[in-house]
Order: sequence, then C-alpha cells, then structure tokens
Amino acid sequence: MSSNTMKHNRFFRAHRVFTHREFLDHLDSQGNAGDRTDQSILAYYKKTGRLISLRQGLYATIPSGADPNTYPVDPYLIATHLQPDAILSHHSALAFFGRAYSIQEMFIYTSNTPISTTRIRSRLYRGTRHPVSLCRHGRQTFDVQTVDHLGQWIQVTGLERAVVDMLNKPQLSGGLEEMWRSFEMIEILNTETVLTYVELLNNQTTSAKVGYVFEAHRDRWMIDEPVLNAVEALCPKQPRYWQRGKREGGELAARWNLIVPNNLANKRWEDLL
Repeated sequence: MSSNTMKHNRFFRAHRVFTHREFLDHLDSQGNAGDRTDQSILAYYKKTGRLISLRQGLYATIPSGADPNTYPVDPYLIATHLQPDAILSHHSALAFFGRAYSIQEMFIYTSNTPISTTRIRSRLYRGTRHPVSLCRHGRQTFDVQTVDHLGQWIQVTGLERAVVDMLNKPQLSGGLEEMWRSFEMIEILNTETVLTYVELLNNQTTSAKVGYVFEAHRDRWMIDEPVLNAVEALCPKQPRYWQRGKREGGELAARWNLIVPNNLANKRWEDLL
C-alpha cells in the first residue's frame, strides 16, 4: 500500500461524511492538490466502493466489505455538512440529545444560506435561516454547541434554543403532539438562557408560547413566578393565534394573550389523527 493510499484511508476513517472542500484541504496538506488530482482520486474510490456521492460535493465513506447501496449514513453528519455553517436545530437538535418523542424522517439545520430541501437516501433535509433579529445583533451562534459526533465535530443548538426555535417555527416541530411529548422528555431547562434568547428574538407571539409552555412545565423545570413574570412582560397586549396565518378556533390563555389550538389546550391528540 502506497503512502498516499494510507493517508487517504486515514482521512476516510476520520471522516464518515465530508465535503469536496474538506478533501481538497486534505490533499493540500499532503502537497497533492491541483491538476484535477482530487477528481481522479475521488472517482477511483467511488469505483472501488470505498466512497459514495450523496449529492454534488458531498461524500460518505463506506467501510471495506460493506455494500455501498445499503450501508447506513449518519443523518446528523449529513445535515451538518450541507452548508459550511450548518447547525443542527429545532426538532433534530432534541432528537440528537435523545429528547425527541419520535425520530422524524426530516432533519433540520439552520444556516445563513440554506440550500433547498433535499432528499438523500430516503430522508429529507430542510434548512432554515437564522431569525432576522439574531442576524441583526450578530448572535447567530447563541446557544450553539460544538460537539464530537462519531469522531467529527458538528454544531448543534442547545436544548433551550431548540425549544424556543420549535415554538417560533411550529412547522419545524414535527406537529403539536410530537412537540409537546418531546418537551415532556426534557428534565430541566436553563430558564436564563431561554429568557435571553426570547429577548433576542423580540417576537411577542413566540414569547407568549414560551410563557404558556413554561407555565405548563413549571414543576418539572422548577420555574418560579419571577421567571413567568419576566416572560409575561414580553407578551402581546392583544390576543394572538398560535401560528401566524392559521386563525383556527382555540382557547384563550389569558395571561399570555395567546389563542391555543383546542387539541393542544386539551391534549386531545387523537383528534390529530
């Protein structure tokens, strides 16, 4: 085995999923960049079954002897490699930390420039932009952690931001029942982090939803009255519907000026079937 082959295999072992840019950087560090060397090397390893192409510029490593057509590729690594600044977020962040009620077939990431929703190996990957208010304050990485996942560093939002993000964009929560049951799997939440993030978002309807969720989980998350009062101060003065554009019937949570969908207010999940 040549020294270059050994170096490539070390790279593949350390990168279960990688981008073309990462491979170019690897070649450059070995003094092998240029003259389409990257394309010929990648084509060779794809032909031998060592690599598969997930989409343009994105590859996965296949262990020796495994079937390239059926070998599973980690969806969290895929999601966080779709853009250089991709951050695993919303329901997918809860799932990553083992706090999702069920595993969804759509994986969510946040980026300054997300690509269009794409399907890779039967799973959907959907990107969403950072809230405008975060960009305005340069706080896109608020409550974002860099963690080691299967030997690779990826970015994922903390539970606190994930909870608020799901309330801010209900369409990325997996549905009302999934959202609520997932919240019930969270043992404790840092209310100071949540409050800071809610203030950064500066969205009264989202603040109201956070207040509603806080009140419902006050015993589980040990939330005291001063925290609820702080959230209440950020809520709208007139009633708002749970989801913008969906003026459906519901129950008024007076303290938060929030019209909560009947199914959620009464936990009648069977009505959602």
